Amino acid sequence: MLQPTKAASHLQGNLSELRRGAELESLRPFVKECCCFLPSADPDTAQITMEELKKLARAWKLHGKYS
Repeated sequence: MLQPTKAASHLQGNLSELRRGAELESLRPFVKECCCFLPSADPDTAQITMEELKKLARAWKLHGKYS
């Protein structure tokens, strides 16, 4: 069986990172609507971090449904 080259592996990693970024960006309107960004951050350009996602889950009341 052929092993993927280093370049192919790197490309796969970059593609998965782009998909992840696109998925996070699709949540931006909801994060903005629920005011999950820090007050000092620009909601249109700020990076979406795990903290904003946690705040969004709390706003959507997801933290208690699956625990």
